[in-house]
Amino acid sequence: GYDRTPPGIPTVKTVTYKSTTVSGKAEAGSTVYVYNGSKYLGKGTANSKGNYVVHISKQKKGSTLKIYAKDKAGNKSGYRYVKVK
Repeated sequence: GYDRTPPGIPTVKTVTYKSTTVSGKAEAGSTVYVYNGSKYLGKGTANSKGNYVVHISKQKKGSTLKIYAKDKAGNKSGYRYVKVK
């Protein structure tokens, strides 16, 4: 059978204006994408324990990052919105 179940929404640790990474937990093996509005910032893959790290350039304080996961079958999770502190 095909996998039609979207991954859960990734969790995200606090992101500040000094941060150069976004990290948290997502479905193991899924790819986590980070955007600021429509601007793509980076992606990373969650390891077997579900931990991911995405390298980003520093973002302005108060801006909102949009984070989601996509599994190997191409199913997309909902969005997690994180305000840069």
